Amino acid sequence: MPGSGQKHYGCFNCPNIVRQKDRHTISSRNRAFIAKLTGRTPSNSDFLCNKCRCMCQHHIKRKTSMPSRVQQVPAQSTEAPQFSPPSIPLPFPSTSRGHASCCMCQRQGPKLVVVPVGVRHHIFITKEVIIPAGARCCPNHLQQNIDDLNPLSTLFNKTGITELVKFLRNEVLKKERTRLDFDSRGNLASTDYQSLLGIPKTAFEDLLKYVEGKVKVTPVRTVRTTLAIFLMKLRGGESNRILSTLFNISKSSVHRGVKSIRTVLMNGGFVAENLGFGHVTREQIIQEHTRPLAQKLF
Repeated sequence: MPGSGQKHYGCFNCPNIVRQKDRHTISSRNRAFIAKLTGRTPSNSDFLCNKCRCMCQHHIKRKTSMPSRVQQVPAQSTEAPQFSPPSIPLPFPSTSRGHASCCMCQRQGPKLVVVPVGVRHHIFITKEVIIPAGARCCPNHLQQNIDDLNPLSTLFNKTGITELVKFLRNEVLKKERTRLDFDSRGNLASTDYQSLLGIPKTAFEDLLKYVEGKVKVTPVRTVRTTLAIFLMKLRGGESNRILSTLFNISKSSVHRGVKSIRTVLMNGGFVAENLGFGHVTREQIIQEHTRPLAQKLF
């Protein structure tokens, strides 16, 4: 007879045929999720299989346990950062900081350059004059022509004093690590220069004029130290490892220092003025580099 056969009960969500013991009525918590998932509204006689019921419970549990993520945008302060005004006097004179005129001789531009950090520190140590960061000067002052200094009174703030103390601390630590010190002119005698570099101290100072202001000063080596490394390598042919041990700097710094000195001497006029036939005239060769008999013949 029609309708007397076995009925098949399917899950409301999936097409699986569900046995009676695995049929689960749709609770009020799962009803909204199932309606949203299937697009159909379940009735009271509909049911879910065990797999779909666990899926609904897992989704609802995860949704309720996750905190609401509200993107909090930090309030941007419209106020400019406050710096303490320079109001603390120090017993060290300082120069001006303007960009339009030289901080040393007060000459108006153009062709002014920013005073490097190494030069500012050197002037402070030797002359006890503070040059503010960003100050400009004439290019010839980088050759240590600093006799035209016209210092003013010094007013510092908290930031400036902190930077000054850090600089002095770094200088002390650098001196403790230094093994061969060519920065101080009184540490090594002229005979020491002759033994280590192959030239006397006066010749070293003359050669320094060709590279001063043209070689980058780093926290671990100055221009004098870089030139000493270059001359010591020329004299004895020591490896970069030995030079790094003697001067207590890295091998890469030794390599860069030697390369920079070589480039400056080649392109800066020293080689052209002292080597080759172009640096001397025929008359100078006859008068200074020939014997008396050859001078009479020529």
